[in-house]
Amino acid sequence: MISLRHRSFTVLLSCLVTLLMVQTMTAASETRIREPRHFVLELDDNRGIKCVPMKAEEAEARFGLQDRRARIPGPRSVVRYATQYSEFEVSYVGFSNEAKAAFEKAVEIWAQNISSPITIRIEAVWTSEGFNENTLGHAGANSLFLLPHPNPAFGNAWFPDALADKISGFDRDRNGPDIVAEFNSAFSDWYFGLDQLPPFEKYDFVSVVLHEITHGLGFSTSMKIENGIGSWGGLISGPGSSTPKAFDLYLSDSDFNEYLMEKYPNNSPQLGDVLQGNDIFNQFSIIV
Repeated sequence: MISLRHRSFTVLLSCLVTLLMVQTMTAASETRIREPRHFVLELDDNRGIKCVPMKAEEAEARFGLQDRRARIPGPRSVVRYATQYSEFEVSYVGFSNEAKAAFEKAVEIWAQNISSPITIRIEAVWTSEGFNENTLGHAGANSLFLLPHPNPAFGNAWFPDALADKISGFDRDRNGPDIVAEFNSAFSDWYFGLDQLPPFEKYDFVSVVLHEITHGLGFSTSMKIENGIGSWGGLISGPGSSTPKAFDLYLSDSDFNEYLMEKYPNNSPQLGDVLQGNDIFNQFSIIV
């Protein structure tokens, strides 16, 4: 569980900064799939925030992602945020002025902390459709691309839109967003201040947006547990089904001598045990 009202994003920033700083390269071939997971922020019984992975088909059924432009009324605007390090382009759908200002603050923080020569495009939707009173928002990459990892020792991996563009040096999908994010316009306890100091029982919108953009940039894993069995991959069927997401490659336990994918077999109870524990770390800065 996470508490976005009081938790710093230093760790998330440092991890994504390192992952996005890999050297630009051109891939000889590519395979593209839809991101199979969205990450939904919900309130638990104690009003704390939990991040729940949701399969793409479940998110589609609940939120109607494919036709969101047609079904959601309200103003639309496109705003660019450029720094010496990166440029974001956000297409706002239905946003109020105060929600938009807070979203802009979160984007500005990211734009100062990652580096990419390719514009990162976000479609941000402000709506109550598909949300209940305890759901804050959800987001994910629009697509994943199968590319050779910049470190040849890792082979191929699935990279989210924005990171695939960075590695390849060109925009792989000029007609769609890199990140899709929706937030609950009917939620009554938002705090839209820009100081990230919400009053008690209010939820900081800037922090929530920061968290969800993190998932859209690629801070997500294919690892999962079913009936006590841990596994990675499974994003496609047939040959290549065990190919991991880029984020999977850097996960380790507290031993730090081996990555999870080296130390534990895929589709094993041993991996399932460690995934259910509180002993998983990343080693981005050591590898890239």
